[in-house]
Amino acid sequence: MKNNMFFLIFFLSTIILHAQKIIYKPIFINQCTNEEDKNVIWDIIDLKQKKYLKKGPFDIEILLPSLGEFQLVYDFYDSEQIEIKKTGTTTDTIFLEKLKLFVAISNPPFSEYKVCNTLANGRVTDYYSNGKIRAIGTFENGQLTDTLKKYDNEGILTELQIPNKKGNRLLDYYKDGKIKVDLNYRKKEKKLYYESGKLAEYESWKGKSKLVSYFENGTLKRLKRPKKQETFSEKEILVDKITRKEILKLKRLFSFNRIDRNHRFYEYHWVHHDKKGAKKCEIVYYESNYSVYDFPDSIQQINQTSFDMVTFYKESIPYKKIEAIYLNEENNYSKQLIVYRKENEDWIEEKRYSIDAIYSLIE
Repeated sequence: MKNNMFFLIFFLSTIILHAQKIIYKPIFINQCTNEEDKNVIWDIIDLKQKKYLKKGPFDIEILLPSLGEFQLVYDFYDSEQIEIKKTGTTTDTIFLEKLKLFVAISNPPFSEYKVCNTLANGRVTDYYSNGKIRAIGTFENGQLTDTLKKYDNEGILTELQIPNKKGNRLLDYYKDGKIKVDLNYRKKEKKLYYESGKLAEYESWKGKSKLVSYFENGTLKRLKRPKKQETFSEKEILVDKITRKEILKLKRLFSFNRIDRNHRFYEYHWVHHDKKGAKKCEIVYYESNYSVYDFPDSIQQINQTSFDMVTFYKESIPYKKIEAIYLNEENNYSKQLIVYRKENEDWIEEKRYSIDAIYSLIE
């Protein structure tokens, strides 16, 4: 009898504890087959904490930290906002997109819309599982012929795509209807806006490319051109200036290899200033046009083997520097760092480090 009571209490306690947990379980439905797709990659963003929640790649459900609003991200780029109002397990049916854009890697670029892997033709409407319209547009042989409208799962307009023979125009919207992104391929320009409606960034690739970004108060934040990038504080003080110039240009131009003729190498000079605008640090490094970042936002975006020299300043006077050198030890080349301090007019060697230490030494 005692054993039966023990198991009954244990069983009830387990049910109560499970009921107090907040579990979310999405079920993804392929609209083309009307069957569940168990291979969808998905994640959850906690909108309150603005971060992804920890989840295994093969988990079919996730334990949430609290009730509230979350963002479900799935199928690589699609997303829906969800609201969890109760404890226990919430099961949600999600319709996967049936209208999809396919982009071919080609020159010139080519793209086409498909519905269930068939070229889109005529008026096409895609839906969410709650019956709200996800997208609606008119097509001919996979090409958009009229404005494509996209909505979120609450029925709010999020995107417009306006076709043009010389280049489409794409408009993204905030929830209140204000423009978030205005991308115009015909004019070769892009504009980003704050939620307040003020211009955040302007980019043009007509002729010489240019990117200008602003703080919300309207002051200049960054000016970027092909050979130079300048970053400013809200007090309009220059914080960073990065310049670059191409090196080994003649070798590239006279190469017999077509790939080598397109492979550019640059010498970069990155000067960082303090809050008052005084020179604090200068970094010299080398990168090619195949680098991910033409102008980096942080030193971690620079490949550690690309560093050549770093000079530190106090009141605009150099007092310490780091040189990167190659050493040959038994025909094995390795890059090392030498730290110097300045005494009068001489540079005195202090210590040597492996190239791995470059980021910590600069910071």
